[in-house]
Parts: sequence; C-alpha cells; structure tokens
Amino acid sequence: MSVHFGMKEKCPYCSLQTSRRDNLEAHILLVHGSERESAYQCDDCQETFDKKSNFERHSRNSKTNCSICSEMFCTLKQLQKHRTDCHTACLQQPDFECCHCKKKFSSKFNRKTHIANR
Repeated sequence: MSVHFGMKEKCPYCSLQTSRRDNLEAHILLVHGSERESAYQCDDCQETFDKKSNFERHSRNSKTNCSICSEMFCTLKQLQKHRTDCHTACLQQPDFECCHCKKKFSSKFNRKTHIANR
C-alpha cells in the first residue's frame, strides 16, 4: 500500500529505506540477523517482535488486569500464566462464606446448596 502513496519503510538499524514492507523485513533478516529480535518491544510486557506488523497488532489489543493483584497484562495467555504461577494458592481457597455458620465454600453454587439443606 505504501507504494501508492510514496511512503518509505525505514530500517530501524540503518539508513535503508524501501517502498515495500516485505523488502524491509527481508533486509532486516539478511543484514541485521540477531539484532532483529529486539527491534520491537512492548513497554508494558517486554515481549519482543521481529515484525512491525505483529508488534502493532499486539499494541492494539486491549490490556487486562489481574483481579487479585491488579498487575497489568497485554494478553489473556500472559494473565493465565501469571495467575497459575502467582495465585494458585489464593484461587484454591474457599471464597464463599455461609452467613449462618461461617463455613466457607469454593463456589457460590456449593454455598447455596448448603444453605438450602440447612
């Protein structure tokens, strides 16, 4: 598309400019090799991207917060890994307390069944 508008794709490592993104990506792979891995890095989650388009797609995604500690994540996969790594113990603790006897349950359904059978 940039060919039609005379726009140039610029290499983040040198002064090369090209009218086509695919030419730029091939140039980066061939000339700059391992440097390309850190070409695009998300400031929020530190994930790196070798293609600008992948980085831009990642950046457009809405961010999500952990409901337990409020830490921010760029992807649901990152949040799920965080919750497994950091909050497994908290997530397994009973959260639903009976208002009559203070017994705790792991789900609202179990608490409701308990109360109904009292």
